[in-house]
Amino acid sequence: MASVISDVTCPECGYEYCLSDYYYKSNERFISCGRCGYHRIDAKGINLKEPENEEEQEGKGIGAYTFYPKEGKVGQRGCFGKEKQREEFLNWFEEDKDELEEATITKKIDGGWYQIDLFTREKTKIEKDTPIRRSENK
Repeated sequence: MASVISDVTCPECGYEYCLSDYYYKSNERFISCGRCGYHRIDAKGINLKEPENEEEQEGKGIGAYTFYPKEGKVGQRGCFGKEKQREEFLNWFEEDKDELEEATITKKIDGGWYQIDLFTREKTKIEKDTPIRRSENK
């Protein structure tokens, strides 16, 4: 193993359970916030093939998504970097919702972050110290 995974505070929204994955053998770090969708990739590390290779990518978050298919229990999470990506996800959901058990997005509404169940349209406020979890009834 060469990876250290930990929770960090999101620099964008202050969420206390932002994922940080640090690959210490190559000095690369990936940060992703499941609340606001902020993401950052620092690949300034050791690259034996291209020692001068330095890559940084950062995206201000506008939200995130989570979904679980009916078949199999492995879900998927991701970030929206642009409004168009959220629109594409919502269009995909409408087309494929019969194959899903659960689907949620996060969105900033009136200054606060909410998790929205796409089936029921129920909104749950996400506090900065509350982990985003799968629905209890699933």
